[in-house]
Amino acid sequence: MPQPFPFLIIVVILVAGGAVYALITPDARMWIDRFPVEVTVIAGGSAAVVALLAAIALGIGSGAQRRRDALETARSAEARALAAAIQGELAALNQWLIARTEALERLSRNQQLGTNRSVEELEIPRSAARTIFEANASRLNLLGPDLASATAYCHAAFERAEWQLIATPEFFDRHDIDVLQAISLKLEKTGQYLEAFAGGAVFQIADADRKMIFAPTPIEADI
Repeated sequence: MPQPFPFLIIVVILVAGGAVYALITPDARMWIDRFPVEVTVIAGGSAAVVALLAAIALGIGSGAQRRRDALETARSAEARALAAAIQGELAALNQWLIARTEALERLSRNQQLGTNRSVEELEIPRSAARTIFEANASRLNLLGPDLASATAYCHAAFERAEWQLIATPEFFDRHDIDVLQAISLKLEKTGQYLEAFAGGAVFQIADADRKMIFAPTPIEADI
């Protein structure tokens, strides 16, 4: 089946050109008048068939375009929903990270004051779930390359920090707490972009923000 719109345009041009030629050329009119009635009927029937084919082609093309538009709309809605879900999860992870950082700061102050309290007594949560990211890692392409890479990077940085917090929380010092705060800022900034994307914004991450998000932390550099 030919492409509908170019095909229809060609048909219209041919028909219009033929009609104009017949109207302005006496010899052409006389030639048409000498045709038998049967030939005229066949020609008229052929023109009707061509018009019908053009209408069918146009209808098929319009239907295909509507389906493409519907698929694009559904894909856009799916991408925004995914961005909103991951943004919510990043916010929860950031809250967890902030709570852990504050608990470690209290532990550091207590140690400086000579108070020998355990990590458990400070009620530090042990881990944070990343179910949305893990379940949708294969669908991050819906967010576009910028947000997909930033989201994956933030989760990797968080996972590394979480592992170190769980493994050796009693050995964290002021420098390590600063690192956790830097990771918290990465999560917050990426979450802001995800929130904007979920709201329908079309953009790329600003260069300064990209540099901040992807800047390696000392924890990552030691891997």
